[in-house]
Amino acid sequence: MKQFDGSFIKKMYGSLFIASLLLVSSNAQAATTVTVDDNSNVIVNRPTVVVQPVVTETVVLQQTPVIITREAIAGAFEGRIVEVNYSQNHITIQDVNGANRQVLVKSEMINSYRVGDYVQIRPTADLTIITIEENPKDFEGEIIRVDMSKSQIVVQDTNGRERRVQLKQGMISTYRVDDYVRIHLMTDLKEAKTIETVRNMGRHDGYVVRVDAQGSRMVIRDTHGNERTVLVRQGMITSYRVGNQVRVYQLADHEDVQLVRIIR
Repeated sequence: MKQFDGSFIKKMYGSLFIASLLLVSSNAQAATTVTVDDNSNVIVNRPTVVVQPVVTETVVLQQTPVIITREAIAGAFEGRIVEVNYSQNHITIQDVNGANRQVLVKSEMINSYRVGDYVQIRPTADLTIITIEENPKDFEGEIIRVDMSKSQIVVQDTNGRERRVQLKQGMISTYRVDDYVRIHLMTDLKEAKTIETVRNMGRHDGYVVRVDAQGSRMVIRDTHGNERTVLVRQGMITSYRVGNQVRVYQLADHEDVQLVRIIR
C-alpha cells in the first residue's frame, strides 16, 4: 500500500511539472486546463498577456509640382530692330551675328522704337535699351517732304527713319521731293552743314511680288511688267510684304539697294 502511494505521489509531481511547462509555453489561452492521473482537473492561471494591435495605415503623399522660373539674362548685345510688335510689347532685334532676338519692353516705351533703329541692349535690372545712331552726323536718303516756310526738309534715311533737317537761308528752293541726298550735319545734329544731291542714283518704282527673307532679297515688278531682284540691307527685309508698292534707289556699282521706300 505504501508502495502504491509513493508511486502515485511521484506520478502526481510529474504531472504537475508538465503542467508548469505547458503554462510557460502557452500564449494562446488566458487559463490552461490540465488533467492529472486521477482524472481531476487542475486549472492553471497565467497573467493576462496584452497584445498590441498591428495597425496598417496607407498614407498617400500628394506631391505638388514646384515650378522654378529662372530668368536667363544674356550679356549685352546690339543690332537692328527688324520687327515691332505693339500688341505684345516686344521688339525683334537682328544681332551682329544675324540671329533674331526678342526683347520685351514696357508698354509705355513700345512706341519709342521703329524698324531700322540700331540699338544696344544692356541686361540691367530694368533692361536698358539705347538707340544708337551709327553715324549721327552723316546719312543719306530720299526727300519725302519740303517745308518752304520753315526752310526744312524731311528725309527718309536708309534705315527707314524720317529725319528733319534745317537748311541754311536760301537753300530750300534747291531741293525737291524724291531727290536722293547725302547730308552732313552740324554739331547740333539739326542743321545741314553740307547736302549733296546724288545724280547717278538709279530709281525705279514697282510692286513686290516675292520676298526671300533668308536671302534678304525680293523681286519687284515695275510698271512695264519687268521683274528685277534686289538685295536689301541686312535687317530691313522684314519691313516689306508682297503687294507693297515701293520705290527703289540703287547705285549702278552696288549690288544692294540704298533705299526701298514703301509708297503705299
